[in-house]
This record gives sequence, structure tokens and C-alpha cells, in this order.
Amino acid sequence: MGVSNIDERNWPKSHPWGPRELELLEEALGGNDWSHTSMCREFEAKFARFVGTAYALMVPSGTSAIYLSLLAGGIKPGQEVIIPGITWPSVVYAILKSGGVPRTVDIDPDSFCMSAKTIKRSLNEKTFAILATHLFGSQCEMNDICNLASKNGILVIEDAAQSIGSIQDSRHCGTWGSFGSFSWNDKKVLACGEGGVIVTNDGAAYEELLRLQLILPERDRIPRHVPGTYKVSEFQGAVAIAQLERLERRLAKMAKGAKLLEKIILDQGSQKIAIQKKPDKSDLQSYYNFCLKIDGVEDSSRIIKELSARLGCRVTKPYKPISKISDFKPTREYYDKRIWRNLNETHEICDLAYRSLCLRLPFFVLEAEDTLLVEAARIIVELVEEHTG
Repeated sequence: MGVSNIDERNWPKSHPWGPRELELLEEALGGNDWSHTSMCREFEAKFARFVGTAYALMVPSGTSAIYLSLLAGGIKPGQEVIIPGITWPSVVYAILKSGGVPRTVDIDPDSFCMSAKTIKRSLNEKTFAILATHLFGSQCEMNDICNLASKNGILVIEDAAQSIGSIQDSRHCGTWGSFGSFSWNDKKVLACGEGGVIVTNDGAAYEELLRLQLILPERDRIPRHVPGTYKVSEFQGAVAIAQLERLERRLAKMAKGAKLLEKIILDQGSQKIAIQKKPDKSDLQSYYNFCLKIDGVEDSSRIIKELSARLGCRVTKPYKPISKISDFKPTREYYDKRIWRNLNETHEICDLAYRSLCLRLPFFVLEAEDTLLVEAARIIVELVEEHTG
């Protein structure tokens, strides 16, 4: 007899909150300036201490964090930025807006992240930066990527939007490169509605970020690039402070839940399921998704639909490969031939991961009680065996 379905109401909330958030929001409301002052600066200082960098700057989104990092890093028109063939699509727009050219590479079939091996094949004289992207529930092998970049004189920017709190070889993800970008939208573990952060250890780069963040002619901060306003509200800062204060407890609980869920799934002996691989030097893994690697299905759409219904939470494929997104099939009217060619380059593992290989569970599943995780693991194995047996 099969395992019963799980009621969606049994899962934890994705963003727990309480009196601390209300206290800080009330304090922000009582302030004289509601735009990027004391609350935001307090969060920036606390977040920099949390990850171990000299500087942090709040910005409106993870996308703007990448864009501003490219500008502060000194990108020139036409230079290439290497990204994984599967990533959040707005990354492409951030690169194009900076004047750069995206260059996609394949991902590793076990970690679903880009690697030094997949990057090396795409390096050329136009390569400006590697956007090392930590996807779902794993991390790039940062030592290998940084060594490759150093040998070739290439900038490293980390997209750690999905890996807040992850630690590799005693260093936080987001702190290995010249810049690290984070995102605080409502789908992330640490959230304040919308927002992002850039971290760096370079004082000159931080000063350039400040010039790019806001036009202040009286302070001699007129940016060299097309100006914009990249501040956030004090209310976002207030919520972010409170969420950061509870982050370590949540990460510990998720790590415990992930370990239990993985053990139960693997102990049931299915030869069709593996867990997204993490680097050998990973000390702590944060989660945007808990990812399963499925073998033996041509198209995962049906199993995803059934798993979502039975688990009572949204199970998804990975992002559609950049080469498959219709918006990224531009005509020469908008982009030059090289950009068109790069965005439409196909990659074997990216295509396979999207079609059938990878299933994503939301991070809040990992904060559930042990009995619920046991039940979920049995449903997962039961359905996968049914569809692959």
C-alpha cells in the first residue's frame, strides 16, 4: 500500500517572522529618512561580519548586484562574461546592460554547477570575468575556478544568490572572488521582499560601488556609466536584520533535515535516485532547493506533477537552458552576431538536466519535522520507482 499524500499546510513557512521584525519595522517607520540610511547600514555591517568581508552594500536585487559588480570591476564593451548554460535568466540582462557579452558553458552532471573544466574550454582573449554560480543546493569548486582565473588574468564574481551561508574550505560562498552577489527576494532563505547585497574586500572597488549606487553631485559621486538609483528602503533593511539574526539557526536545521532526507532516500536502495553532489571541501551547504538526480526517465514532467500533488509542495525542473529561452533568440536588430551565437549555444548536460535529470524541492521542506521528512522520502522513492521501473 502506498504512502498517503502530505497536506501542504503541514510544511513550515518559508519565511518565519515574529516580534523582532515588527520591532525593527516600527523603528524604521519612526525614523526621519526611510531610504537607505541607518537600518541598511546596520545590516551591511552585520552581513559583512557574517560572511567575513570588509565591505557590503545593499542594492535592489541580485541582478543589480551582478550589474554593478561588473561595472565596478571595469568591464569594457564587448568583453565576455562566462556563465552556466542554466541560470536565472536576468543574469543575461545584467551582463548585456553592462556592455558585456554572455558566454554560456555546460554544467557538471553531478553537481549541476559550472566547473573549471567546463569553463576552460571557453576562455579566449575577450574573456573578462567568470560569474561562478552556486546553483540550487550545491557549490562551484571555487579553488579550481580561482586558480584558473588567476592564471589567465580574469576577474571572478560569485553569484551566491542561492547559497547564502554556504561555507567551502572555511570560506563563505560569495567571498572567494573580487565581488560576491546575493539576493533577498521572497524565494530565498534570507528574504526581505526584494533586495540584494554586494560584498568585497577591495576598498577602491567599494568606493566605486558607492559612486555607481547613487548620483550625489555635491559629494563628487557622478558615475562614469549610465546613472541609476540602486538604493533600498529602510523597511527592507529592518526585515533583513531580523532575518539575518535567525539565519544560522535555520541553516543548521536545514542541514540536519537535508542529511536525514538524503539518508532515508538512499537507504531505501533505489538505483534510480542520487542527490545533487557537493564539493569535497564543503563545510556547510545552504539550500535554495534540495535537488534529486533521476535516472531512467525521458521526460520528468509527469513525475514532477505527481510529486507536487502528493508532497503538497511545488516540485520543479531546473531553469530552462538559456539556449531554449525564446527571449534569448535575438535578431541582429538588437544584438550583434556574437551575442546571438553565444546565447544559442547548446550544452548536453544543461539540456539533459532540464529534460529529465534534475528535480527540485523547495528549501523549507528541510525545516520540517523528522516524521514529515520520512514520509516525504518514501513518497519520492515510491513515485520514482513507479515511473522508472
